Amino acid sequence: MAKIKNITDGPILSTIFNLAWPVVIGMALEFALNITDYFWVGFLGTPEQDAITTSMIVTWTLFAVNAIIVTGLTAIISRSIGAGNLEDASYYAKQGLIMAISVGMIAGTVGFIFTPNVLSFMKASPQVVELGIPYLRIFFIAIVILFINDSMGSIFRASGDTKLPTIAFATGTVLNLFLDPLFIFGWGPFPKMGVAGAAFATAISVLVALLVFIVLILKGRLGFSLAGIHRTKANLKSMLKIAKIGLPISTQNIVFVVVYWFIIQIVHHYGDNAGAAMGIGNRMEALSYLTTFGFSVAASTMVGQNLGGGPGRLGYGGYSGHYYLYRFGVFCHDSQSHCRNFFIGPGHGGYCGRLSVHFRLISSIYGRGDYA
Repeated sequence: MAKIKNITDGPILSTIFNLAWPVVIGMALEFALNITDYFWVGFLGTPEQDAITTSMIVTWTLFAVNAIIVTGLTAIISRSIGAGNLEDASYYAKQGLIMAISVGMIAGTVGFIFTPNVLSFMKASPQVVELGIPYLRIFFIAIVILFINDSMGSIFRASGDTKLPTIAFATGTVLNLFLDPLFIFGWGPFPKMGVAGAAFATAISVLVALLVFIVLILKGRLGFSLAGIHRTKANLKSMLKIAKIGLPISTQNIVFVVVYWFIIQIVHHYGDNAGAAMGIGNRMEALSYLTTFGFSVAASTMVGQNLGGGPGRLGYGGYSGHYYLYRFGVFCHDSQSHCRNFFIGPGHGGYCGRLSVHFRLISSIYGRGDYA
């Protein structure tokens, strides 16, 4: 059994950085994956790119909902570990995984059935709807695995280990980078699936990432046991406790995504080209969001464990995360024109993305899990 990484003492700035950099690297790979998907699908045409953009809003919504579970798990488990209560950490980890599976199955089933209605609601053209249906339905089939993986990642990070979940996610991401063109264009023995090929490649990749997580757990790399999870009974009270903690912090993400459900309707009034262009802007905005997420995770884990072991260093942990995020914000501001010119050339509209530093820091500070 791996030793739990207790981070209730030691230098704060270096601890924050050591926790954050593996997550930032993992998020950078995810950003590369988003760009790669859009790049390869771009060879198929503008409607195909718009199908990815429109479907992306649905995937954002589901991940925003799953963030309720992930945030709640991080808060409860990190606080339990800080207090030296590994039994509680193990119990809530199991309940969180059961919750992720249940929510994923419900969301996947409902989403699969109503996929055409969802795409039509966003005022996509008939061609985009036709292209988006198989892509989105494959995603809904794989959503349970995605929810499990995110919950697994939060459990490892709450225990103070951000490197192992990064390895699991990076394995799936790198595999996806290679599988994308194979299934999109049908190279070699692989079937030509078009837009749906991007979703199919992702489904295979997240399954591989799940297998990596399972191997890590079986080798005892987590630090506490998840044995007997298949015999664990779901406890609604415990799940509501997880949701109660995660919901306030995740509300900002949910509100942000809901706004896009209506923005995309306005954008689609200007045609498929406008929808595809919006996708480029979203991906550049994701660069700032995904990077700040790494420092948010680091601050959340550190604050949570310190709250369990004694609240002496809570405030400074949040300010340390703010220090790194501020420096990254300056970088993003100074590099906007370079990002714009890389995708669409000088003299055209576009933007690199807005950095939500204060929202991310509020999440990390209050993500400590202030529960009864």
